[in-house]
Amino acid sequence: MRSTIIAIVSVLIFAALAYGGVLQDRARRKAYEPGTSIFSISAVFRSLGKKEIFYFFLLTLATIAFAGTIVALDEAGYLPR
Repeated sequence: MRSTIIAIVSVLIFAALAYGGVLQDRARRKAYEPGTSIFSISAVFRSLGKKEIFYFFLLTLATIAFAGTIVALDEAGYLPR
């Protein structure tokens, strides 16, 4: 049972990280206007002001909290063996 829970949690964490990458890409695409260099630092700062970055940070914090909770439950012995 424990290995099943760990496998499901791993899949959920991977999915959250993959969606985080999608959010970052969306914010970057919104910030880069036509003709903007990929090395433009102003475009990077513009992307930080998009709502997708806020969602990315929330998703990252929730993923870390979720993984930490599962690890703590496992260390405390609450996951069935």
